[in-house]
Amino acid sequence: MAESATSFKTYYGSILRQLWDSSKWFRTLLIITLVWATLRLIVQLVLTMTGGVGDQIGVDLVVHLTAAQHFLQHLDLYPKNLADLEGQFPYPPTYAFLITPLLWLPQQVTALIHFILHFVFYYLLFTQWAKIFRDWKMEKASQFLILSLPVWLVFSAFWDDVIYLNIYILLALFATLLIEATLKENLLQSSIWLTLILLTKPQWVFAAVIPLLLGRYRFFAKLLISSLAIYLALGLIALFAGGPAYVWGQYKDYISLLFRLGQDFPWRGPASGFLGYNHSIKQIFAYFLGVTPTNLIIATIVKIILLIPMAVIVIHRIIHPIRQLSLQIAAVLETALLIYLGAFIWLDIVWEASLAIAIFSYFMSVITNKTQKIIIIGVFMLYAIQDIWRLLIYAAGSPMINGAYLQWDYSMYIPTIMIVILTFYAVFVARLWPWHTRSQNNQIPTGQ
Repeated sequence: MAESATSFKTYYGSILRQLWDSSKWFRTLLIITLVWATLRLIVQLVLTMTGGVGDQIGVDLVVHLTAAQHFLQHLDLYPKNLADLEGQFPYPPTYAFLITPLLWLPQQVTALIHFILHFVFYYLLFTQWAKIFRDWKMEKASQFLILSLPVWLVFSAFWDDVIYLNIYILLALFATLLIEATLKENLLQSSIWLTLILLTKPQWVFAAVIPLLLGRYRFFAKLLISSLAIYLALGLIALFAGGPAYVWGQYKDYISLLFRLGQDFPWRGPASGFLGYNHSIKQIFAYFLGVTPTNLIIATIVKIILLIPMAVIVIHRIIHPIRQLSLQIAAVLETALLIYLGAFIWLDIVWEASLAIAIFSYFMSVITNKTQKIIIIGVFMLYAIQDIWRLLIYAAGSPMINGAYLQWDYSMYIPTIMIVILTFYAVFVARLWPWHTRSQNNQIPTGQ
């Protein structure tokens, strides 16, 4: 294992040195973004330690801790009306129980720990994708991952997660670890990662479909059974800790909340003056066409139509599973990531697309059409630099709206996140479509 780690560092170290020596643009961008990220880190650390946690710093962490406190006090975890859903707890009751140990620490200490862990998780996310690309001999993807390092340093989804101290980057890491574990058919690791995802945001379970794409139905069945067993075991512990009546009642409220989101969510209409940071398709329809039952139904129909190509691709792959994984690893990865994007197209609340940074790095290695590359870079960078833009306009005196939105922030009016999701989704569909000429031999170019 030590040799493997050394080999890994040597492999990527040589790529970094080669790019550093051969590309003045890469050196310049890396230095600038390193300086920016360092200053950004220092500023955020000072704000986290001196500012009031919950006052625009660590807002989501406070929501989680409040839910844990409510669990111990047998109070309701979920709102009876959705007028203020943005500040409400969106996870299952078991998750609230599992984070109750955090209440033993002072809130400022908990915030500092979460702050540090965000950087650890983000580093692990980067190195995990580096490991996947290297292990499966995707050499160009490995090179472009290093080449995209300056973008990773400024990526807005990461810095937003640092500001609010949510778990989006952690979920992206869990999903990536699940991808690797299922590719290698490691049942224990796959079960652990899948269970942790189910306990938080079930829409991130997309990698669980990988065994079906490979025709490994027995492993898929074992994965489901073992993950559900762990999930139920943790649920039973929470049930005994909180009391059956209370926990069961909260689970019913949680399920009810999920079904009510599409109807009762406080959508922003044209009169609000801005779209907000929820960039879901339903919110886009509500903002530009008005909050009416008809428009919301049309938005749902549009989502279904958009997801039909994904359904065709996934069903085709399950019926015609991939047998030689080493030769067709790109097709497996792309199908799994297509499902990830499809899940976010379906969601009614879309705050981020954390895995888009890894997809962007991958696309740069496999897309050969210059026009497509320019479109992908332009669309993604508009999303990636949002954090930089917000800091600059905040420093320039941009007024706040509703105490949480910067008036001069373009992402409040343009659904940058959904534009990225739909663009990446369209590229994957074009590459994976079963009857595409490039797929005649059931293979996808890997950019090796």
